[in-house]
Amino acid sequence: MNFAGKRILIAPLSPTSKALADALQAHEPTLKILGYLDNYKTGSDVFSLDQIKAHAFDWVLILSPNHFDSLYRDLKHKVSLSQLVKVQIEAYQYRFYDHNQIRRQRRGEMYQTLKLTCLQWLNRWFDWLGRDRQTMALIAKGFVGSNLKAFYLYCLQHRRPVVLLTENKQAYQTLKAADLPVVWLGGWRGLWAMAKAYWLIQDQANHTEYFPCFGHQQKTVQIWHGIPLKRLSAQKNICYDLLVSTTEYVTQTSLGGLFEHKNVIHSGYPRNDLLTPGLIERDALLSEPALIQWVKDKCAQGQTVLVYMPTHREYDVGVDGFGFQEIPLDWVALDRHCAQEGWVMLIKLHPFVEAHYQSVLARLRLKHIRLYPAQEDIYSLLPYTDALVTDYSSVYFDYLLLDKPIVFYCYDFEAYTENKSGWTYDFENFTPGPKVYAPETDQLIRTLDESLSSDAWATDRQTLRKQLFGSASSKTSASERLLQAVDAHS
Repeated sequence: MNFAGKRILIAPLSPTSKALADALQAHEPTLKILGYLDNYKTGSDVFSLDQIKAHAFDWVLILSPNHFDSLYRDLKHKVSLSQLVKVQIEAYQYRFYDHNQIRRQRRGEMYQTLKLTCLQWLNRWFDWLGRDRQTMALIAKGFVGSNLKAFYLYCLQHRRPVVLLTENKQAYQTLKAADLPVVWLGGWRGLWAMAKAYWLIQDQANHTEYFPCFGHQQKTVQIWHGIPLKRLSAQKNICYDLLVSTTEYVTQTSLGGLFEHKNVIHSGYPRNDLLTPGLIERDALLSEPALIQWVKDKCAQGQTVLVYMPTHREYDVGVDGFGFQEIPLDWVALDRHCAQEGWVMLIKLHPFVEAHYQSVLARLRLKHIRLYPAQEDIYSLLPYTDALVTDYSSVYFDYLLLDKPIVFYCYDFEAYTENKSGWTYDFENFTPGPKVYAPETDQLIRTLDESLSSDAWATDRQTLRKQLFGSASSKTSASERLLQAVDAHS
């Protein structure tokens, strides 16, 4: 699209849409970003949808994987359809769709509208017929892991009626081959499974299009997928019957304000049960068995196992070409140091960038650094690691439960902070480990050497762990406490 001289509004306000604004401005300096359209946020450049007529603009760009339909539906009654542009991220690049392309896409969505109508009628029928109050349907994102995987396996282990609904083909086929209860999320059997379930459980905030169709007897649970270090936007479109948190402190300072909810259960996260080997049966399911065995073998040989888990950068996207920004590590130098010190390193990246690094690492023929599949769950492997390298990912909160060194490699701290508009928790005070703000590999290596030889942050980790997770003396697992809460509210 030709953005020269255009006046642009972007909906909604999010780190992803802010990254889009920055990329557009860098690509075409003559365009003007007027601000953001968002009914739930405030700011000098943030406007409600009802204020749109007060602006002279050319286009409204809508970038929202989960809420495009509702935004488009509201905006098409306020502006000309020719002014609405849908933005999608594909292969590290923004793709722009005008109103004619949007219309063609939406014609194909009529089938989904029909299915949602059928779901409403099914739920009305089950509301009249009645449901088994122990029946649970777990609605998974494209990635099946984390809390839903752990809770699913725990329920199966204890013979509770549960089904996993997913759109992840690999996970679906794996669970199907294991003869476990799994149903394709977008199919008719998926609608039947949702209507039949008394409890509907998520650990993300997508697929909310199903929620308005649920029956009045059904109950919903939001587990989320971690304590948020980064500042997140409040999700006000759904009110959950049960919100899962870790402690009263976490509820009051973050999670409680992110989601509308009726009740809170401080059960902790089911995924952290995977940090205790053997607590959940088949805990390596939907994981990478070859790499898990590789790590266990290295442990048996007395080698040090490191895991690097950086978070996703919303600004790793281009306007008119490949927009991905490389992690500024000298992989060959790092691999050489691993060989000298008897280390191995696993890297777990976001799915958006995994393919690129597969190519990079294969070309370099590294011997001591391996890439863990982005779509596979890694939690059952973490107990066998000796230290975590991360940046702003909330995985380090969970890693506190292992009481092992954490190093924060924050080579783009200022850019990332600006994109996220700050932090939920003060970064310096809530990151118990040394920070490497410089991109140079030798500084990261030096910090790793120091952390592994002398653990100076153990007390700080223990203090934060108690604040975020409470006492570790409980004899029940997080999955068991959550299941008890579900039974109590049935």
